[in-house]
Amino acid sequence: MFFVLVELWAIAWIQAKYMEIKFTKAVFQVVFGGSLVLAAGILIGGG
Repeated sequence: MFFVLVELWAIAWIQAKYMEIKFTKAVFQVVFGGSLVLAAGILIGGG
């Protein structure tokens, strides 16, 4: 799970650097969205 969060932060950084998106917006989109998907996967997989 830790590695997934690191990957999400890396994707947000790449978006902010190369796609000219504000870092805070990239973090919200990628990290928050990805965390929701990860949580849903854990809930579905654990049930």
